[in-house]
Amino acid sequence: MAGRLQIDGDDSVLLHITHSNLKTFSADVRFSLQSTMESVKEKLWRKCGTSVNCMSLELYDDNKSKICDLADDSRPLGFYSPLDGFRLHVIDLDPSSVTSGGWLEDTSLVKKYAISEEDYEKRTFRKFKDRLVSQNPSTFEPKITDNCMEDLCANIKYLDSDDYVVMVISTVVMTAVVPSIISSIYNPNKRLSNYKLRTIQNIRLGREFLILSCLQSSANALGTINLLDSSNASKGLPLCVFALHLVELTGRASASLIVHTPGTSSNRKTCNFSEQIVNLFETYSNLQDYVAAQPLTALSPFSTMHEDICSVAEDKHVSLLILPFHKLPTRDGKLEEEGSSSFRSVNLHVLNDAPCSVAIFVDRGYGATGESNSEREVRERKKFEVSYKDLMVLILVREVREIKKFKERG
Repeated sequence: MAGRLQIDGDDSVLLHITHSNLKTFSADVRFSLQSTMESVKEKLWRKCGTSVNCMSLELYDDNKSKICDLADDSRPLGFYSPLDGFRLHVIDLDPSSVTSGGWLEDTSLVKKYAISEEDYEKRTFRKFKDRLVSQNPSTFEPKITDNCMEDLCANIKYLDSDDYVVMVISTVVMTAVVPSIISSIYNPNKRLSNYKLRTIQNIRLGREFLILSCLQSSANALGTINLLDSSNASKGLPLCVFALHLVELTGRASASLIVHTPGTSSNRKTCNFSEQIVNLFETYSNLQDYVAAQPLTALSPFSTMHEDICSVAEDKHVSLLILPFHKLPTRDGKLEEEGSSSFRSVNLHVLNDAPCSVAIFVDRGYGATGESNSEREVRERKKFEVSYKDLMVLILVREVREIKKFKERG
């Protein structure tokens, strides 16, 4: 049976220890098979108190049969072939040992300290207690009586019918009336009232024209860049574009906004789906002297995506927010038949909550070519003016004066 308890490949053994003088002492101690018997005795001395020179060891198997005496201190423990579960019996040969006599186990053999009643009255807490009781008899009286629960229940008062009616009416009033009052007093959209002045008409000469351009995918990128190029940024009218790539977030992950730093690739490793858009806007910004572009990526579900768009527009203090049409352009210059109903819902929510001028960009092939106005020069400008309405439609939903102001820039 002991052989079945042995762990294969283990160079140690777990032995049960007993002592000749200590009847109640027993312990399971693990020993290394490479340890000498002298080191085994030193370990047992710390356990039971018997000195090494006065210690004799006997080995028993799990059937309580004696195997041998472990008399040679120079031999290793493994020489005697012990197995897990064997008993190692310690015999104390010193008659004056601390373990002899049984006083370590039998407390009746230990002499007790005794004190007289007179000394106890003088030296203990009893005298101090009697003095406190003489000064205040209620000091040591029990604070909780035996009938405390009965007294507590007797003092409990139940609601009568009038109190119950008042409680129900107050609950109904708090539930129905108070929320309406709070909603009329607190309106979170009031914080945007001062921001409504940020429009294209109110841009001062020499100040940057801040635009937040939202993109569904890379299919909107070229058309948006050509649209921005048509604004003809100059030293007196510089242009700053925040290109926000809208990515649907699914699952339980929290929404986040990723800011892509120009000239670094760390952000692209974590946002590969925006890499093409980031490259296009960085290249466009590098080729234009008076245009600054900042690519962003918004990861959020469609249900709250409009809140992220309005929040970015407010934080960046933009004057124009460009939304992509929910139908993407095809290669032949037409639009998709179905389109994205989710993006259509996002656009409708942004139109209601946007803190600045909003435009819907309908691309009808304006981004099909890689040419820009700076490359076409004067020869292409007339052709561009003729085909402008057929290729691209920019709908500013605020008012007609905003449309005229944007055309004046172009």
